[in-house]
Amino acid sequence: MTVFKKSFIIIILSFITSTTLAQEVMIPDTITTTKTWIDKNGLNMLTIHVNAACNPDTLPHDGHQTMISAQLSNNLYKVKAVYDEPNYQMKMIYFDESDIWYYDINGVKAVFIPFDYCGNADDDMVVSFIILYNKQKYIYHINLKGEDFANYRLNDNLNKKLKKLPKELQPEFVRYLKAKY
Repeated sequence: MTVFKKSFIIIILSFITSTTLAQEVMIPDTITTTKTWIDKNGLNMLTIHVNAACNPDTLPHDGHQTMISAQLSNNLYKVKAVYDEPNYQMKMIYFDESDIWYYDINGVKAVFIPFDYCGNADDDMVVSFIILYNKQKYIYHINLKGEDFANYRLNDNLNKKLKKLPKELQPEFVRYLKAKY
């Protein structure tokens, strides 16, 4: 066999047996929401950004920084709360802007921003809240207990967990949690 034939066969065989390696880059789903309102502090602007958000229309892929941030700014102050999930593998954030709620205290609105986690299908579940009020930020992770992945109930000592939350917010937050869970 001539050198030319051997070279040709080697080239053909390497072409047939070669595999192309490609890296697929997965872009995490992100959500940015902005809300505005007027209260005693003037015009308020709330901006929420979620990185690695759950998207029911696509297959979940993890490995991205799981983070939610909420910033409230008005003419008097700016406050920003950031929750950066330290164990982001297999944990993406489920956030629905229609779940945001406000509570008025003497003409100033407190903002409650609930979120939870995809892939959290277990009898133990966590729902989290960012609360912004009066130049302060609070982040709470409330434990729930369910049966057969449903019928979740509070599984936390709220008096102990919420002791740093301002007294004027505690009754409303507890009422909301007990009504929902």
